Amino acid sequence: MATNIYYAVGQNTTDHKTGSPTCTISSAIMTFTVAQTATNLGVGDRVTYDTSKIAYLATKTSTTVWNVVTAVGANPSDEGSAVTVNSIAHEYTSIKLAEAGAGDASHMNSTDLVSSDFILFIACYRDTGPDVDSTIVLGYTTDATNYIQVYTPKNEDTECNQSQRHSGVWDANKFNVTEPSVTCFKIETLGFKLIGIQCTITTAGDNGHIIKTNAQASASDITISHCICAGDGNPTDGDRTNGIFFVDQHASSVLRAFNNIIYNMGTGDLTRGIRSLDSGPSHLYHNVCFGCWHGIQTAVSASNTTVKNNICFGNTGGNDYAGDYNAASTNNAYVNRAPPGASNDIALTTATAADYVNSATDFRVNASGGQHSAEIIDAGADLVADAIIPISDDAGGFKRDGIPTVGATEYIKKINVN
Repeated sequence: MATNIYYAVGQNTTDHKTGSPTCTISSAIMTFTVAQTATNLGVGDRVTYDTSKIAYLATKTSTTVWNVVTAVGANPSDEGSAVTVNSIAHEYTSIKLAEAGAGDASHMNSTDLVSSDFILFIACYRDTGPDVDSTIVLGYTTDATNYIQVYTPKNEDTECNQSQRHSGVWDANKFNVTEPSVTCFKIETLGFKLIGIQCTITTAGDNGHIIKTNAQASASDITISHCICAGDGNPTDGDRTNGIFFVDQHASSVLRAFNNIIYNMGTGDLTRGIRSLDSGPSHLYHNVCFGCWHGIQTAVSASNTTVKNNICFGNTGGNDYAGDYNAASTNNAYVNRAPPGASNDIALTTATAADYVNSATDFRVNASGGQHSAEIIDAGADLVADAIIPISDDAGGFKRDGIPTVGATEYIKKINVN
Protein backbone atom coordinates (compact mmCIF):
# COMPACT_ATOMS: atom_id res chain seq x y z
CA MET A 1 0.00 0.00 0.00
CA ALA A 2 1.30 3.44 -0.93
CA THR A 3 2.54 5.79 1.79
CA ASN A 4 0.60 9.03 2.14
CA ILE A 5 2.56 12.30 2.37
CA TYR A 6 0.86 15.49 3.61
CA TYR A 7 1.97 19.13 3.27
CA ALA A 8 -0.20 22.21 3.79
CA VAL A 9 -0.35 25.40 1.70
CA GLY A 10 -1.63 28.74 2.95
CA GLN A 11 -0.69 32.38 2.44
CA ASN A 12 1.74 32.35 5.35
CA THR A 13 3.83 29.98 7.44
CA THR A 14 3.29 31.76 10.75
CA ASP A 15 2.42 29.93 13.95
CA HIS A 16 -1.31 29.40 14.44
CA LYS A 17 -1.32 27.15 17.45
CA THR A 18 -3.79 27.85 20.26
CA GLY A 19 -2.36 28.65 23.69
CA SER A 20 0.86 27.12 25.01
CA PRO A 21 0.32 23.38 24.66
CA THR A 22 2.53 20.44 25.33
CA CYS A 23 2.06 17.11 23.58
CA THR A 24 2.74 13.41 23.81
CA ILE A 25 3.02 10.90 20.96
CA SER A 26 2.09 7.23 21.15
CA SER A 27 2.01 5.04 18.03
CA ALA A 28 1.73 8.16 15.81
CA ILE A 29 -1.12 9.65 17.88
CA MET A 30 -0.28 13.16 19.03
CA THR A 31 -2.27 14.45 21.99
CA PHE A 32 -2.25 18.17 22.81
CA THR A 33 -2.92 19.52 26.30
CA VAL A 34 -4.73 22.53 24.80
CA ALA A 35 -7.41 22.17 22.12
CA GLN A 36 -6.13 23.44 18.75
CA THR A 37 -8.99 25.48 17.37
CA ALA A 38 -7.56 27.77 14.66
CA THR A 39 -9.96 27.84 11.72
CA ASN A 40 -7.09 27.47 9.24
CA LEU A 41 -5.54 24.43 10.97
CA GLY A 42 -5.69 20.98 9.46
CA VAL A 43 -4.13 18.11 7.59
CA GLY A 44 -0.65 18.85 6.25
CA ASP A 45 0.23 21.45 8.85
CA ARG A 46 3.72 21.10 10.33
CA VAL A 47 3.99 20.66 14.10
CA THR A 48 7.37 21.64 15.52
CA TYR A 49 7.82 20.23 19.03
CA ASP A 50 10.58 19.65 21.58
CA THR A 51 12.49 22.56 19.96
CA SER A 52 13.30 21.03 16.57
CA LYS A 53 11.35 17.81 15.99
CA ILE A 54 8.79 17.90 13.17
CA ALA A 55 5.62 15.96 12.38
CA TYR A 56 2.71 16.64 10.02
CA LEU A 57 -0.98 16.45 10.86
CA ALA A 58 -2.56 13.56 8.95
CA THR A 59 -5.95 12.59 10.42
CA LYS A 60 -8.06 14.42 12.97
CA THR A 61 -9.80 12.66 15.85
CA SER A 62 -10.58 15.82 17.81
CA THR A 63 -9.11 19.27 18.41
CA THR A 64 -6.72 17.67 20.92
CA VAL A 65 -5.94 14.37 19.16
CA TRP A 66 -4.37 13.94 15.70
CA ASN A 67 -2.63 11.15 13.85
CA VAL A 68 0.74 12.50 12.70
CA VAL A 69 3.44 11.39 10.26
CA THR A 70 6.97 12.44 9.36
CA ALA A 71 7.97 14.22 6.15
CA VAL A 72 8.17 10.82 4.41
CA GLY A 73 4.93 9.47 5.85
CA ALA A 74 6.46 7.31 8.58
CA ASN A 75 5.45 7.16 12.24
CA PRO A 76 7.40 9.61 14.41
CA SER A 77 9.11 8.36 17.54
CA ASP A 78 6.99 8.15 20.68
CA GLU A 79 7.12 10.98 23.20
CA GLY A 80 6.08 9.38 26.46
CA SER A 81 6.68 12.51 28.51
CA ALA A 82 5.06 15.79 27.59
CA VAL A 83 7.16 18.08 25.40
CA THR A 84 6.61 21.68 24.33
CA VAL A 85 4.75 22.40 21.11
CA ASN A 86 6.77 25.22 19.57
CA SER A 87 4.57 25.99 16.56
CA ILE A 88 1.89 24.71 14.20
CA ALA A 89 2.10 26.19 10.71
CA HIS A 90 1.54 25.58 7.01
CA GLU A 91 4.54 24.24 5.14
CA TYR A 92 4.29 26.49 2.05
CA THR A 93 2.83 29.85 1.05
CA SER A 94 1.65 28.78 -2.42
CA ILE A 95 0.91 25.65 -4.44
CA LYS A 96 3.73 26.68 -6.77
CA LEU A 97 6.24 26.56 -3.91
CA ALA A 98 4.85 23.22 -2.70
CA GLU A 99 5.29 21.74 -6.18
CA ALA A 100 8.85 23.07 -6.31
CA GLY A 101 9.85 21.98 -2.81
CA ALA A 102 8.04 18.75 -1.97
CA GLY A 103 10.72 16.54 -3.54
CA ASP A 104 13.70 18.13 -1.78
CA ALA A 105 15.89 16.60 0.93
CA SER A 106 13.87 18.20 3.74
CA HIS A 107 10.63 16.63 2.54
CA MET A 108 10.05 13.50 0.40
CA ASN A 109 13.69 13.43 -0.72
CA SER A 110 12.44 12.09 -4.05
CA THR A 111 10.49 13.23 -7.09
CA ASP A 112 9.80 9.62 -8.11
CA LEU A 113 6.54 8.78 -6.38
CA VAL A 114 6.32 5.44 -8.19
CA SER A 115 9.59 3.93 -7.00
CA SER A 116 9.13 5.50 -3.54
CA ASP A 117 5.50 4.27 -3.47
CA PHE A 118 4.19 7.66 -2.30
CA ILE A 119 0.96 9.59 -2.75
CA LEU A 120 1.50 13.33 -2.24
CA PHE A 121 -1.41 15.28 -0.75
CA ILE A 122 -1.14 19.08 -0.90
CA ALA A 123 -3.89 20.53 1.31
CA CYS A 124 -4.86 24.17 0.67
CA TYR A 125 -6.02 26.72 3.26
CA ARG A 126 -7.21 30.30 3.10
CA ASP A 127 -5.48 32.55 5.63
CA THR A 128 -5.78 36.08 4.25
CA GLY A 129 -6.51 35.98 0.53
CA PRO A 130 -5.98 34.12 -2.75
CA ASP A 131 -3.02 32.15 -4.00
CA VAL A 132 -1.78 34.38 -6.85
CA ASP A 133 0.79 32.10 -8.50
CA SER A 134 0.49 29.95 -11.61
CA THR A 135 1.57 26.34 -10.96
CA ILE A 136 3.26 24.00 -13.43
CA VAL A 137 3.26 20.41 -12.15
CA LEU A 138 6.42 19.08 -13.74
CA GLY A 139 9.39 16.85 -12.94
CA TYR A 140 7.61 14.21 -10.87
CA THR A 141 7.33 10.53 -11.81
CA THR A 142 3.71 9.60 -11.11
CA ASP A 143 1.01 7.21 -12.30
CA ALA A 144 -2.57 6.21 -11.49
CA THR A 145 -1.52 4.65 -8.15
CA ASN A 146 1.22 7.03 -7.04
CA TYR A 147 -0.12 10.49 -7.79
CA ILE A 148 -0.20 14.11 -6.62
CA GLN A 149 -3.47 15.46 -5.21
CA VAL A 150 -4.00 19.19 -4.73
CA TYR A 151 -7.21 19.80 -2.82
CA THR A 152 -9.17 21.74 -0.23
CA PRO A 153 -9.88 19.82 2.99
CA LYS A 154 -13.56 19.91 3.92
CA ASN A 155 -14.31 17.22 6.52
CA GLU A 156 -14.28 18.96 9.90
CA ASP A 157 -14.28 15.64 11.77
CA THR A 158 -11.24 14.10 10.08
CA GLU A 159 -9.36 16.77 8.07
CA CYS A 160 -9.62 20.30 9.40
CA ASN A 161 -11.23 22.64 11.91
CA GLN A 162 -13.14 24.56 9.24
CA SER A 163 -13.92 23.50 5.69
CA GLN A 164 -11.71 25.26 3.15
CA ARG A 165 -13.98 24.38 0.22
CA HIS A 166 -16.70 26.37 -1.51
CA SER A 167 -20.33 25.19 -1.20
CA GLY A 168 -21.07 25.19 -4.92
CA VAL A 169 -20.70 28.93 -5.54
CA TRP A 170 -17.60 31.16 -5.63
CA ASP A 171 -16.65 32.15 -2.08
CA ALA A 172 -13.77 34.59 -1.60
CA ASN A 173 -13.52 33.45 2.02
CA LYS A 174 -12.56 29.93 0.92
CA PHE A 175 -9.29 28.90 -0.70
CA ASN A 176 -8.93 30.15 -4.26
CA VAL A 177 -6.30 30.71 -6.93
CA THR A 178 -6.55 34.11 -8.61
CA GLU A 179 -3.94 34.30 -11.35
CA PRO A 180 -3.48 37.63 -13.13
CA SER A 181 -2.84 36.57 -16.70
CA VAL A 182 -1.87 33.09 -17.89
CA THR A 183 -2.85 29.67 -16.49
CA CYS A 184 -3.75 28.63 -12.95
CA PHE A 185 -2.61 25.01 -13.40
CA LYS A 186 -0.54 23.40 -16.15
CA ILE A 187 -0.34 19.65 -15.51
CA GLU A 188 2.69 17.88 -16.97
CA THR A 189 2.71 14.66 -14.96
CA LEU A 190 0.92 11.33 -15.45
CA GLY A 191 -0.96 10.95 -12.17
CA PHE A 192 -2.73 14.03 -10.80
CA LYS A 193 -5.95 15.05 -9.03
CA LEU A 194 -7.25 18.60 -8.54
CA ILE A 195 -10.23 18.66 -6.17
CA GLY A 196 -12.32 21.49 -4.79
CA ILE A 197 -10.22 24.44 -5.99
CA GLN A 198 -11.68 27.80 -7.06
CA CYS A 199 -9.66 29.22 -9.97
CA THR A 200 -9.87 32.42 -11.96
CA ILE A 201 -7.75 34.38 -14.42
CA THR A 202 -8.33 38.09 -14.03
CA THR A 203 -6.98 39.29 -17.40
CA ALA A 204 -7.22 36.26 -19.68
CA GLY A 205 -6.20 36.60 -23.31
CA ASP A 206 -4.93 34.20 -25.94
CA ASN A 207 -4.02 30.79 -24.43
CA GLY A 208 -5.36 31.86 -21.03
CA HIS A 209 -6.44 28.37 -19.98
CA ILE A 210 -7.50 28.03 -16.35
CA ILE A 211 -6.59 24.31 -16.06
CA LYS A 212 -4.57 22.63 -18.80
CA THR A 213 -2.91 19.26 -19.26
CA ASN A 214 0.11 19.12 -21.55
CA ALA A 215 1.19 16.45 -24.01
CA GLN A 216 2.24 13.08 -22.55
CA ALA A 217 3.94 10.17 -24.30
CA SER A 218 2.64 7.64 -21.75
CA ALA A 219 -0.81 6.92 -20.36
CA SER A 220 -1.93 9.51 -17.82
CA ASP A 221 -4.66 9.36 -15.19
CA ILE A 222 -6.00 12.87 -14.50
CA THR A 223 -8.99 13.95 -12.40
CA ILE A 224 -10.42 17.49 -12.16
CA SER A 225 -13.44 17.61 -9.85
CA HIS A 226 -15.49 19.90 -7.62
CA CYS A 227 -13.66 22.94 -9.03
CA ILE A 228 -14.98 26.35 -10.02
CA CYS A 229 -13.37 27.94 -13.08
CA ALA A 230 -14.42 31.57 -13.41
CA GLY A 231 -13.28 33.56 -16.43
CA ASP A 232 -13.08 37.32 -16.74
CA GLY A 233 -15.36 37.42 -19.78
CA ASN A 234 -12.87 39.43 -21.85
CA PRO A 235 -11.40 37.08 -24.48
CA THR A 236 -12.37 38.14 -27.98
CA ASP A 237 -12.29 36.48 -31.40
CA GLY A 238 -9.05 34.58 -31.91
CA ASP A 239 -8.26 34.20 -28.19
CA ARG A 240 -7.95 30.49 -27.39
CA THR A 241 -9.25 30.30 -23.84
CA ASN A 242 -10.57 27.24 -21.99
CA GLY A 243 -11.79 26.47 -18.51
CA ILE A 244 -10.48 22.89 -18.59
CA PHE A 245 -8.28 21.84 -21.50
CA PHE A 246 -7.26 18.20 -22.01
CA VAL A 247 -4.65 18.30 -24.79
CA ASP A 248 -2.46 15.73 -26.58
CA GLN A 249 -2.78 12.93 -24.05
CA HIS A 250 -1.75 9.34 -24.79
CA ALA A 251 -4.44 7.14 -26.36
CA SER A 252 -4.55 4.96 -23.23
CA SER A 253 -4.99 7.87 -20.83
CA VAL A 254 -8.04 8.23 -18.59
CA LEU A 255 -9.20 11.84 -18.17
CA ARG A 256 -12.01 12.73 -15.78
CA ALA A 257 -13.77 16.06 -15.20
CA PHE A 258 -16.85 16.02 -13.00
CA ASN A 259 -18.84 18.27 -10.67
CA ASN A 260 -17.11 21.36 -12.09
CA ILE A 261 -18.64 24.80 -12.63
CA ILE A 262 -17.15 26.74 -15.55
CA TYR A 263 -18.46 30.13 -16.56
CA ASN A 264 -17.72 33.50 -18.15
CA MET A 265 -14.84 32.31 -20.32
CA GLY A 266 -15.82 34.98 -22.86
CA THR A 267 -17.67 35.22 -26.15
CA GLY A 268 -14.66 35.06 -28.47
CA ASP A 269 -14.96 32.40 -31.16
CA LEU A 270 -12.29 30.12 -29.61
CA THR A 271 -13.44 30.06 -25.97
CA ARG A 272 -14.75 26.84 -24.43
CA GLY A 273 -15.83 25.62 -21.04
CA ILE A 274 -14.19 22.21 -21.49
CA ARG A 275 -12.13 21.12 -24.49
CA SER A 276 -10.66 17.71 -25.28
CA LEU A 277 -8.10 17.87 -28.11
CA ASP A 278 -6.26 14.81 -29.49
CA SER A 279 -6.57 13.10 -26.12
CA GLY A 280 -7.24 9.68 -24.70
CA PRO A 281 -10.69 8.80 -23.36
CA SER A 282 -12.32 11.79 -21.60
CA HIS A 283 -15.21 11.32 -19.19
CA LEU A 284 -17.09 14.55 -18.51
CA TYR A 285 -19.92 14.18 -15.98
CA HIS A 286 -22.13 16.62 -14.07
CA ASN A 287 -20.42 19.83 -15.25
CA VAL A 288 -21.87 23.30 -15.90
CA CYS A 289 -20.55 25.32 -18.85
CA PHE A 290 -22.04 28.79 -19.24
CA GLY A 291 -20.98 32.05 -20.88
CA CYS A 292 -18.50 30.66 -23.42
CA TRP A 293 -18.51 30.30 -27.21
CA HIS A 294 -18.69 26.50 -27.05
CA GLY A 295 -19.78 24.77 -23.86
CA ILE A 296 -17.97 21.46 -24.37
CA GLN A 297 -15.89 20.80 -27.47
CA THR A 298 -14.20 17.57 -28.47
CA ALA A 299 -11.73 17.31 -31.34
CA VAL A 300 -11.00 13.61 -31.07
CA SER A 301 -12.56 10.37 -32.25
CA ALA A 302 -16.24 10.19 -31.33
CA SER A 303 -15.56 7.11 -29.22
CA ASN A 304 -13.13 9.00 -26.98
CA THR A 305 -15.35 11.50 -25.17
CA THR A 306 -18.29 10.49 -22.98
CA VAL A 307 -20.59 13.16 -21.55
CA LYS A 308 -23.22 12.47 -18.88
CA ASN A 309 -25.52 14.74 -16.87
CA ASN A 310 -23.91 18.00 -18.03
CA ILE A 311 -25.71 21.28 -18.59
CA CYS A 312 -24.35 23.64 -21.25
CA PHE A 313 -26.30 26.81 -21.93
CA GLY A 314 -25.90 30.54 -22.30
CA ASN A 315 -22.98 29.94 -24.69
CA THR A 316 -23.37 32.83 -27.01
CA GLY A 317 -22.05 31.97 -30.44
CA GLY A 318 -21.01 28.38 -30.99
CA ASN A 319 -22.48 25.08 -29.87
CA ASP A 320 -23.30 23.85 -26.41
CA TYR A 321 -21.71 20.55 -27.47
CA ALA A 322 -19.27 20.75 -30.40
CA GLY A 323 -17.82 17.62 -31.98
CA ASP A 324 -18.99 14.01 -31.69
CA TYR A 325 -19.44 11.84 -28.60
CA ASN A 326 -19.37 8.26 -27.38
CA ALA A 327 -22.66 6.39 -27.64
CA ALA A 328 -22.65 5.90 -23.85
CA SER A 329 -23.24 9.65 -23.47
CA THR A 330 -26.60 10.43 -21.90
CA ASN A 331 -28.88 12.94 -20.13
CA ASN A 332 -27.16 16.16 -21.17
CA ALA A 333 -29.01 19.47 -21.17
CA TYR A 334 -28.57 22.01 -23.97
CA VAL A 335 -30.10 24.95 -25.81
CA ASN A 336 -28.50 25.21 -29.23
CA ARG A 337 -26.94 21.80 -29.96
CA ALA A 338 -27.28 18.39 -28.32
CA PRO A 339 -24.17 16.19 -28.19
CA PRO A 340 -24.17 14.11 -31.42
CA GLY A 341 -24.15 10.38 -30.65
CA ALA A 342 -25.71 10.79 -27.21
CA SER A 343 -29.13 9.68 -25.97
CA ASN A 344 -31.79 11.09 -23.62
CA ASP A 345 -30.92 14.70 -24.48
CA ILE A 346 -32.67 17.43 -22.50
CA ALA A 347 -33.71 20.43 -24.59
CA LEU A 348 -33.88 23.56 -22.43
CA THR A 349 -36.52 26.20 -23.01
CA THR A 350 -34.22 29.21 -22.58
CA ALA A 351 -30.55 30.11 -22.24
CA THR A 352 -31.18 32.43 -19.28
CA ALA A 353 -29.35 31.42 -16.11
CA ALA A 354 -32.02 32.68 -13.70
CA ASP A 355 -34.61 30.38 -15.31
CA TYR A 356 -32.74 27.39 -13.85
CA VAL A 357 -30.22 28.51 -11.22
CA ASN A 358 -29.72 31.40 -8.80
CA SER A 359 -27.76 33.60 -11.22
CA ALA A 360 -25.11 33.69 -13.96
CA THR A 361 -22.43 33.34 -11.26
CA ASP A 362 -24.30 31.09 -8.81
CA PHE A 363 -25.27 27.82 -10.46
CA ARG A 364 -27.03 26.23 -7.51
CA VAL A 365 -30.42 25.08 -8.71
CA ASN A 366 -33.35 27.31 -7.78
CA ALA A 367 -36.73 25.59 -7.94
CA SER A 368 -38.70 28.45 -6.44
CA GLY A 369 -37.30 31.25 -8.62
CA GLY A 370 -36.24 29.31 -11.69
CA GLN A 371 -39.31 29.04 -13.87
CA HIS A 372 -37.84 26.19 -15.93
CA SER A 373 -35.73 24.41 -13.30
CA ALA A 374 -38.08 21.42 -13.40
CA GLU A 375 -36.46 20.57 -16.76
CA ILE A 376 -33.20 19.64 -14.99
CA ILE A 377 -34.29 18.52 -11.49
CA ASP A 378 -34.48 14.69 -11.28
CA ALA A 379 -33.50 14.55 -14.95
CA GLY A 380 -30.06 12.92 -14.76
CA ALA A 381 -28.83 9.36 -15.03
CA ASP A 382 -27.93 7.64 -11.75
CA LEU A 383 -24.11 7.50 -11.73
CA VAL A 384 -23.55 6.06 -8.24
CA ALA A 385 -22.36 2.78 -9.77
CA ASP A 386 -20.78 4.22 -12.93
CA ALA A 387 -17.77 2.13 -13.95
CA ILE A 388 -15.52 5.15 -14.62
CA ILE A 389 -16.72 7.85 -12.21
CA PRO A 390 -19.14 6.70 -9.50
CA ILE A 391 -20.72 9.94 -8.28
CA SER A 392 -22.72 10.33 -5.07
CA ASP A 393 -22.19 14.05 -4.25
CA ASP A 394 -22.31 17.39 -6.04
CA ALA A 395 -19.86 20.26 -6.53
CA GLY A 396 -20.55 21.59 -3.04
CA GLY A 397 -20.24 18.19 -1.39
CA PHE A 398 -23.97 17.65 -0.92
CA LYS A 399 -25.50 14.19 -1.42
CA ARG A 400 -27.11 13.55 -4.80
CA ASP A 401 -30.58 12.06 -5.18
CA GLY A 402 -31.04 8.59 -6.65
CA ILE A 403 -32.26 10.39 -9.77
CA PRO A 404 -29.91 13.38 -9.73
CA THR A 405 -30.25 16.94 -10.95
CA VAL A 406 -28.42 17.60 -14.20
CA GLY A 407 -25.33 19.80 -13.82
CA ALA A 408 -22.83 20.35 -11.03
CA THR A 409 -25.16 21.12 -8.13
CA GLU A 410 -27.97 19.01 -6.73
CA TYR A 411 -31.33 20.56 -6.00
CA ILE A 412 -31.74 20.29 -2.24
CA LYS A 413 -35.35 19.40 -1.49
CA LYS A 414 -36.80 21.16 1.52
CA ILE A 415 -39.21 19.24 3.74
CA ASN A 416 -41.64 21.13 5.94
CA VAL A 417 -42.14 19.58 9.36
CA ASN A 418 -45.24 20.80 11.17
